[in-house]
Amino acid sequence: MKLLTDDQAFYAFSPDLEPLLTVAQGEQFTLETRDCFANQLASDEDTLDDLDWEQINPATGPVAIEGVMPGDLLRIDILRLELIGKSVMTTIPGSGAVSGVTEASTRVMDNDDGLLSLHTALGDLSLPLQPMIGVIGLAPASGSIANGTPGVHGGNMDCRLIGEGTSLYLRAACRVGSSAAATYMP
Repeated sequence: MKLLTDDQAFYAFSPDLEPLLTVAQGEQFTLETRDCFANQLASDEDTLDDLDWEQINPATGPVAIEGVMPGDLLRIDILRLELIGKSVMTTIPGSGAVSGVTEASTRVMDNDDGLLSLHTALGDLSLPLQPMIGVIGLAPASGSIANGTPGVHGGNMDCRLIGEGTSLYLRAACRVGSSAAATYMP
């Protein structure tokens, strides 16, 4: 099976990107990915102040799909998601759904057998994981769209429904040589 590793990332969807992998329609392939911070936060001591903000929402690729023409509707089947390594959570005062956050923090947690393990002052906690894809999409017809921007091309959708066993439909805007399908895993 064809593979692209997580060091082959891009940060904006564009028809000008050269494909790093070409696959036939219906061909299965594997993409190794990084988290939304490009794996820059590796410990609880790392903060958002430490980030290179140019490396946010990486996507592995691009991947060209043979025979894709502008206007074609592509079905992207997500067959398997496997979490390897750690998960990272950040809190930012005044941001997100949790109220009462007074200071920014980073938590790095273990993933083990489908569970997220969190060590707290009150004891250990294990939560079931439901991996999803945050960034997935196709190259736009022209221009460049940052991976953090959602749109008709896909992009940063952060939709927990886009996970293992689902299909995503997107309309191609450009020809095979620049058609980029890319994904990112948390």
